[in-house]
This record gives sequence, structure tokens and C-alpha cells, in this order.
Amino acid sequence: MEQIASVPEILEEALGIVQPHYDRMNAALMSSYRETIYVKDQQRERGVICTMTPKTKGCLMSDTLAYHLTKAFDDVADVEVRIINSVVGLLFSGKVYVKFNKMDENNSPSIQQRKWYKAITNQGQEIDGLPQRVIKMWAGIVPVDKQWSDVARCSLVYYEGGTVAWFTDLVGTTVQQLSIDMTPQQTMRRTTPKKKDGEQEANTGTNN
Repeated sequence: MEQIASVPEILEEALGIVQPHYDRMNAALMSSYRETIYVKDQQRERGVICTMTPKTKGCLMSDTLAYHLTKAFDDVADVEVRIINSVVGLLFSGKVYVKFNKMDENNSPSIQQRKWYKAITNQGQEIDGLPQRVIKMWAGIVPVDKQWSDVARCSLVYYEGGTVAWFTDLVGTTVQQLSIDMTPQQTMRRTTPKKKDGEQEANTGTNN
């Protein structure tokens, strides 16, 4: 029976392949970010005052990312820009696939309900157009706020079983994360108990 490599072995293999290219990935992400902010600033300079939604900014950034990735890796033989159903990614040596998308401060992408999210965060799930059992990772900017005033970091993330198993800042210090639950928490509805006579008892927060 074929033995499946453990998570640490898979991650170690992936890092050995992509780590030499951290600077290029970071440069492409930041170039796309600056292109997006430029468009927003140009609107303001022309007197078009509007709120550009995170979705709009994300689409603008994604649309320029393929160009910047191609330019960054033009002279690297074993790295290929792959665009699958309009989704931009890099394939390293036919073994590691890195998808690009904006993330929040918890390294959670904004497309959690789509099949791409499930495919990337579960290593055993295959993606049409990619080699079987390719190691999958996710890279993206983490904005400091909803206005994208600046970039807090550019994260590279490895998921296993739907959770963050490991991540690093492409220009910073590696941080280990284990078993972080990325499932949205349900909002609990607070109810006020009723007295026997049917009148509601006010909850002032001072009762012991």
C-alpha cells in the first residue's frame, strides 16, 4: 500500500521548492497592490468620490497579478503561471501550486464558500488542470484596514484539513499555527427570562 506523506514532510518539501522565490512573489503582490491603489487615487484626483469595495479592489488586483507574476518569473524555468477558470496561480516544478488572493488578519481568504477555498485548504482534494497530489498553498496581501491604506504583510499559508497549519510573512518571520478553526462562529441570540406572571425581568448586569 502506498504511504501518504505526513503534513510536516509535505510542508518541508513545499518550502524547499518555493522558499527561494519569496522575494519574487512578494514583489508581484506589492506591484499589483500599488496598481490597485493607483486606480483608486486617480478616481479621487478626477473628482470621482466613491467607496471602492474590497471586492472591487480584489478584482482589480487579481486582473493585474498575472502580468506581474509573469514578469517576476520570466527567467525562472521551473515556475509556470497557471490561470484556471480566471484564477491566477503559480506552479512550481509541477509539485507545488500557490494560489493568490487577499486575506484577513487571520490568514483567512474572503472566498470561503467557493470550491477553490475548499480545494486549497484540503490537501487531498484535486483541482482540474493541476497535477495529481500537488501541494497547495495560498499567498496574498493582508491589508491594514478596509480602505487598503497599507499592507500589513504578504502571507504564504499552508492549510490542512480546512485550517491554517503554517504561515509566514514573505518578507518577515515565520510563524507556526496549529489547528486554527476557520469555521465562522454562529452569533448567539440573547434572551431575557420571563417571570411567572409573564412580565420580562430586566437584565441590568448587576444581579449576582
